Amino acid sequence: MKVVSSLLIATLALPLQAQNPTPATGDNVFRTAGQEVLLDVVVRDKKGHLIKDLKKEDFQVSDDGASQKILTFRLRQGGEMSTTETAATAAPKTESKFDPSKQVRLVTLAFDRLGSEGRKLSRQAALDVLKGAPEPNLYWAVFMMDQRLSILQQYTSEKDKIEAGVDKATAASFSLYTEESDRIAKELEITSTGATASAAAPSTGGPPAGEAQKAMADMTLHMLQFADAGDRNQQGQAQLFGLAAMIREQKRLPGRKTLIYFTGGLNIPPDREDFFKAMIADANRANVTVYCIDANGLGTWNQNSSGNGMLAQAAQAARNSQTAGVNARPVSADDAQSFDRARDATMANPQVALEELSKSTGGIFIANSNDLRGPLRKVTEEINTYYEITYTPTIDKYDGHFRKIAVTLSQPDLKVQTRSGYYALPSFQGQDLMPYEMPMLSALSAKPIPRDIGFRTAVKSFVSKSGTAKQVVIFDIPTENVTLTKDEAAKNFRLHMSLLGLIKDSTGAIVQKISRDVNTTGQLENYDATRAGHFIYTQYMTLAPGRYTLESAVLDREAMKVGAKKQAVIVVPPSKELAISSLTLVRKLAPPSDGTDPEDPFVFKGGKVTPELNESVKGGKGAAVGLYFVVYAPPAEAATPKLDIEFVQDGKLIAKSEMPLPKPDQFGRINYAEQLPIEGLKAGQYEVYAKVFENGKGVQERMMLNIEE
Repeated sequence: MKVVSSLLIATLALPLQAQNPTPATGDNVFRTAGQEVLLDVVVRDKKGHLIKDLKKEDFQVSDDGASQKILTFRLRQGGEMSTTETAATAAPKTESKFDPSKQVRLVTLAFDRLGSEGRKLSRQAALDVLKGAPEPNLYWAVFMMDQRLSILQQYTSEKDKIEAGVDKATAASFSLYTEESDRIAKELEITSTGATASAAAPSTGGPPAGEAQKAMADMTLHMLQFADAGDRNQQGQAQLFGLAAMIREQKRLPGRKTLIYFTGGLNIPPDREDFFKAMIADANRANVTVYCIDANGLGTWNQNSSGNGMLAQAAQAARNSQTAGVNARPVSADDAQSFDRARDATMANPQVALEELSKSTGGIFIANSNDLRGPLRKVTEEINTYYEITYTPTIDKYDGHFRKIAVTLSQPDLKVQTRSGYYALPSFQGQDLMPYEMPMLSALSAKPIPRDIGFRTAVKSFVSKSGTAKQVVIFDIPTENVTLTKDEAAKNFRLHMSLLGLIKDSTGAIVQKISRDVNTTGQLENYDATRAGHFIYTQYMTLAPGRYTLESAVLDREAMKVGAKKQAVIVVPPSKELAISSLTLVRKLAPPSDGTDPEDPFVFKGGKVTPELNESVKGGKGAAVGLYFVVYAPPAEAATPKLDIEFVQDGKLIAKSEMPLPKPDQFGRINYAEQLPIEGLKAGQYEVYAKVFENGKGVQERMMLNIEE
């Protein structure tokens, strides 16, 4: 598995980060010693003017309702440390130079896909923010968000490069700059993994300090990688994954961090509400202040006023999950599509989430104006001038609950801007945790582990277009095993469950995490069909050859029941010659949509396969079973491989069929998805073999199949 190196370039404690969390060997147990919370606080008077003459004694801080002792207090101005800093933490007078690795300030400009007026307004607003000479420790980056997160300018203090990135982001076509983003990403990888850092800034415009340059490159690479790992086949979630990537990775550097997000609105799917809340908590842990700017200009609020009455019901909005694979055997195609189809009630007002994101992270929400110069002057002021406060809360238990932060002043007529709070989550083996994951982690640590929910998991092996091995983790959860809560008045039902998978190597270290929170509603008329169905979730990844353990858990959040299991996984090196993937039963074969990821092993020219993990099928007249796998033939070989399908019972060959195979595609792959008749086979346990032959060479794969009466 490819891992980009990470550099720790400062000893300053990151905000809200547990110190030295160490899991017990073989268990998901946390041992933490304490944590320091860092707050950036902006204070204004009634007229909106910044207040810069307050003292430590003027501030009172509470955390989860408990009063806190302020450890350090200072006024930051332009990255310099003010003379109002407390004596206990004042820097020696001899330190007059900036250290980018310790005093860095980052400003991230992010542009969503906008209309022509929105692009024009965003461009002018961004250039207004950039006015003035850049400061020596203030670095700017430019990102673009659409189906993917793309970088148009790496963090730099060079004004002309920042302006060029803004021009690209606000041009007419986003797709023109994906190649530019790929080019910059390659440069970042070279910078991040290089043995030494050049004293000169690279073409991406990185900072001159070597260690800071490498750390920023590493941080930005992780932003792009995290966004790519999200649900790329669901356009409505692209904003969330892009924002989460830019926010969470900035914890790698200390200092003041600002995200200015130009967009036309943000809609949170109900099954991503916990993700959104966790993203806000990540921003507060990473010391990132978010300023959301609605680039639609005047009229946005009036256009959305008809939806204001729906906001109180947003948490119970009638939305069906967009997760592919929820389908019951007896359900018609229309029934399945009606359950899969999402209905976004928050569409009624796309400003609500933007305002919550801004205020919860200590920023401000800017909207309903065609002149953004005044509000953006406040943003510029707050980037440069703020109070910095630290304290150490007492946290007895990391249970994932939200700890509210409140900062008050002895002068009540002043307005305070700061973060709203954070979730009591430990840092676990380098993995960021979501609040909903905590009960499942506890279940995996329990002895014996709970099995209140029955579900199946499997890891299937494939080969990508580039010839590298890919593994697909599959969750198959019968919906009859989780709670479907009826709402007779609304004529719908609700399903809320979470799943978690941890891939651990032979040392017990987590190398991959699979996590999903599913919060959906469906029409009451589809209740029985849904209850008879299955929820299928797949996530693919790349693992190095070796032995692993898959620890998986499913949480029924309506009944607060949990089921867990552990299983061994063996990954073998991909063959450069004739090869075959794992065999998988087919639950559903649907036409590929525009949003499907071409790297998904279950996507091919013939459609999108939803896998089936239940290896027990009904036999009898007309019975058949769908089988899917991929054959990999060396491109240099001229012959087309031949395929034999064999059914073996108790070591005896019961049935054999020679099946034709089409020619390999340009990548040497042959995707096989066919219905195999089994009506002539008696009930019982069978081994199913797929054997492929080419030029005297042969390979095979095997799976079990139970045919029932």
